[in-house]
Amino acid sequence: MDYELLIQTVKAIENQLIDKATGGNPYNYSYNRNILISEFHNSTDEKFKNNFPLIVSDYDTLNAFWGFIKYKFNSYAERKKYIYESFIPIKQYLESKIYTKTSKILVPNIVLSNQYIQDAIDKANQRIKTNDFDGAITSARTLVEEIQVEIYKKLNSGQEPNHKGDLNKLYNAIASSLKLSISKDLDERLKSILSGLYSINNGIANLRNISGDAHAKKFKPLSHHAQLAVNCAFTFSQFLCDTFLYQLIK
Repeated sequence: MDYELLIQTVKAIENQLIDKATGGNPYNYSYNRNILISEFHNSTDEKFKNNFPLIVSDYDTLNAFWGFIKYKFNSYAERKKYIYESFIPIKQYLESKIYTKTSKILVPNIVLSNQYIQDAIDKANQRIKTNDFDGAITSARTLVEEIQVEIYKKLNSGQEPNHKGDLNKLYNAIASSLKLSISKDLDERLKSILSGLYSINNGIANLRNISGDAHAKKFKPLSHHAQLAVNCAFTFSQFLCDTFLYQLIK
């Protein structure tokens, strides 16, 4: 049983149900649900089965789930709370199977994974499709920060970084450990790429500061601005994640 894949799938379904219950229109629910249902029927892990969320087994489509949740609770807050609490047992059980008590660096890592990054990018792209360009830029910035924070914590025995939202400071704090610092002995072609990474990190932070939905607007971003930020965030985050995992197993 691939517990890391399962918890990623569980969290994806949880987010999709919350999205549906609060007016969204998520996709890939049936695909993710089929993964869990198949595992449920084929698994011999009784604890996994006992902690399986009933709202996943009871509702095979988002429309079926919507027909239930819209009458059960009137407010978004109540719906979100109900869904969140329904998934607590299965998430706690799967996390207990993933994390080891003996390792200083906990692996496999949920945030530092291709699935986590792809899910974040999918959500950002969905915001672009609904013309929420400010929100997409904010999502891009959030992903870039989350990946770097998680790497920092794993490199420093769980300690939170003291970067106060400064992504350049955060990047500098992890670059040396990831062997991404620019030195005079480094190949010139790699220097250019690594300089580009720093620029991407800085650019996404600054773009979000002047146009993201968390601050007063200085200019109104368009679709291609948001798409650029999201694509850069994907490349940047994927590279940092892969680099960290490579250093970990090297």
